[in-house]
Amino acid sequence: MKAVVSGLQQYVWLNEKTIDYTPVDLNALVEEIAAQLQQDVNPVPISLQHNLLPTIEGDQAQLAMLLRQLLSNAVKFRNGESARVQIEGTVIKQNRFRSVENKYAFADFVRLEIFDKGIGFDPMYADHIFELFRKLHQSEGLGLGLALCKKIVENHQGHIEAESELNKFTKVTVWLPCFQNAYDRNELKLSGVD
Repeated sequence: MKAVVSGLQQYVWLNEKTIDYTPVDLNALVEEIAAQLQQDVNPVPISLQHNLLPTIEGDQAQLAMLLRQLLSNAVKFRNGESARVQIEGTVIKQNRFRSVENKYAFADFVRLEIFDKGIGFDPMYADHIFELFRKLHQSEGLGLGLALCKKIVENHQGHIEAESELNKFTKVTVWLPCFQNAYDRNELKLSGVD
């Protein structure tokens, strides 16, 4: 019960906290989270590989919570004695108006693909795993972690999705703008676009 209350407090905090955008070095953050996790889950070996990740504008505390949750899920739901995680980061142009028809404002987004060869989940639940208290594995977790991840990504004006196959893999894809709205608005005004 204490863990549930703590998780709900985090969720409320994410709803109410003013976001403090600063440059966040995703390389350093991933390495720091992986080192913390290795200490927390000792003796579970964690094999983490990632390419060169960019620095983006974001809330350092929230992005740390996001990455910690995603990496700890890969450890919790590993297939075997060790957790193998690969993170691929790519900067691409994407329309900020994904859900508005015929409206376009392309901006740089980082696409983070967090891939693990763990126990996975049934793909039919891919649309539901980010719901509050939704658990796919009854043995672990409270059903709060991925809901927190979704909230953090939404706070950063991004989106998150997952795909998986039972006993084979899980891939969570996170899309985050490299720069936040204030900068994009200034860029749009300079280029004559409203």
